[in-house]
Amino acid sequence: MNRRQFCGKSGWMLSAAALPSAIAVPGASAAEAPVTLEADGLSLVDLARELTRQSGVTHRATGKEASQQRVVIFCRDQSAASVRQAVESLLGWTWSESAGAGAKTLTLVKGLNQRKREAALRAQFHADYQGLFRELIERANEGDQERPRDILSNMLVAPSSKALIGGLSSFAAPHLQVLFHGRGFAGPLRSNAPEMRGLLDGVLAAYEQGKPERTVVDAADHVRLELARDATGRPDSLQLSTYRNGQLQLQFNAGHVVQAQVLGRKPGVEPRPLRSPQLLRDRRFQVPLPAQPPLEWPKPPAKEPTQIGWQVRALSRHTPLPLIADCYPEMEVVTIPFNQIRPPSPAPRLSGVSLRKALDRIEEDYFYDWEFRGDWVMLRYRQWYWEPLRQANGKPASGAKR
Repeated sequence: MNRRQFCGKSGWMLSAAALPSAIAVPGASAAEAPVTLEADGLSLVDLARELTRQSGVTHRATGKEASQQRVVIFCRDQSAASVRQAVESLLGWTWSESAGAGAKTLTLVKGLNQRKREAALRAQFHADYQGLFRELIERANEGDQERPRDILSNMLVAPSSKALIGGLSSFAAPHLQVLFHGRGFAGPLRSNAPEMRGLLDGVLAAYEQGKPERTVVDAADHVRLELARDATGRPDSLQLSTYRNGQLQLQFNAGHVVQAQVLGRKPGVEPRPLRSPQLLRDRRFQVPLPAQPPLEWPKPPAKEPTQIGWQVRALSRHTPLPLIADCYPEMEVVTIPFNQIRPPSPAPRLSGVSLRKALDRIEEDYFYDWEFRGDWVMLRYRQWYWEPLRQANGKPASGAKR
């Protein structure tokens, strides 16, 4: 995968060669006491409280978004200013300083530029997604053409999925745009356009391959074709359903977007960071991590770790470097089960593995990118910009804990 430098107005990652040896810190003060944090799924509101308690300087983060945005952070004897800058660099939020009655207050806010950046990345996702979708339609109609097996062809292995996606080739461009924009098509089969009836016939024929029985769809049955969306509003899968007297009869899904994310074809993702030769030669990232006793999954009534928090906690026992990651428990319920064992998870095997190798594993298994900035190891979920919409919609994934 190409790793391009990503910086400027929409990026949080820079090559190490472009970074100063230490990052500038807002509101730095010699009067602040150092802080030590071991936190998994900590809200920004609670992080500000903990910084206040340990540093002796008032920190604030208020509002619904600050209570919903969570981080994983493990650090020892860091200045509060260094923690503030790590949070700012990772999340794109900013600290502002005010003074009153002889004491300063540091307030963490999500600014307009960050909101614009989120919206721009979602728009880019939609554009990239449409390109992926159209490529899938072309692949599904290639017939028996020989092609090396890749991610897209894997999504078309199921005959009904191939028929469902390939059948869209008969749709006029304006109709595909309607589908892309989430409006879909619905109505009795008898009143649907020929392209919809042809699509349903093709999917049923693929579904019935090798089956002795035949599926009957009456002319009065309702048919619905749509791009189902997840709790963030992100397109999730192409869905064809039939209903009789208001009851669901058949439903076919082609979960191309989630599969693309899991398998490595990731629409709308920020370009991965370019890592400088200096960073890649840094001994802290190359030498084997020291051995440690296995990390034990906590038992009730202790709080269950998040999946990314479990990985970062384990890593913190093997390296003195401070670590920070954004954290979305509701997202983990939906995404992680594709290739991870559900809790209780086994302890990551890190002894004898280099720090770079351990971080690369997290990248591939948990859909995060890592970067090293100002002596902090930072991990950022690749599609973080969708998560504020999940929080705003108030729709946690099924099974997610409040």
